[in-house]
Amino acid sequence: MQPNVIYLSDASFDPETGCAGIGIKNLSSGQTHSLSLCAEGVNEAEEMALICAIEHALLHDHRNSVFVYDNINIDTEALKGFYAPMFEKLQFMWFKREYLGTVDRLASQARPKKEKLPHLALLETHLGSLSEPMLVTMFMPLTRGETYGFLCSISQAAPFYKELPKGMNNANKLVLSLLRQLGPKALREKLNERFRNANALKRVALENFLRQVLFDESWIEDARNECRALVCA
Repeated sequence: MQPNVIYLSDASFDPETGCAGIGIKNLSSGQTHSLSLCAEGVNEAEEMALICAIEHALLHDHRNSVFVYDNINIDTEALKGFYAPMFEKLQFMWFKREYLGTVDRLASQARPKKEKLPHLALLETHLGSLSEPMLVTMFMPLTRGETYGFLCSISQAAPFYKELPKGMNNANKLVLSLLRQLGPKALREKLNERFRNANALKRVALENFLRQVLFDESWIEDARNECRALVCA
């Protein structure tokens, strides 16, 4: 069994903007990480911070991890039920806020100003102008194997693969979850029929995914161009 790796996590939520800063720290390595995202409230933001720490541990292959948090309202049993199969040993530990000063400061610094939107919120502002094939074409280059093949068949497009970040071996799952949450009902039905229903991932996991793959507005234009070229052909 791997040695214990301990993570701290915290969030800083701004009710005026609906955005939160997330801060995490790996106490074993000293490595820190922060990002910004949208949340429904402070409890969801705090849960997202904890999920961000879990995803960071998985990405770096820390399979024996302890996650420390300060919001006692988080349903850690539900998180454990979902993530436990991915770890050798998964533990959660509640501490009072004063013990998490480092990640609290990281979260406060990461909380975005009104004019700066997280990646997922940026994508959501364009959804009304994107057809189902465009949305699928935008993210299918991150998938591999039969997932890529199925998305090709329903979009009638076959864009080149995009390079995945080192160590990311769950891109298929993340893309399918993203398409289920953002796509129209017809797309969700196609995905559920082919891959069966799957547990929806939290916004923090999807936001972290978009950040890691360096998503920006150029992806939207690339998808539009790919679908225009298909129509012209």
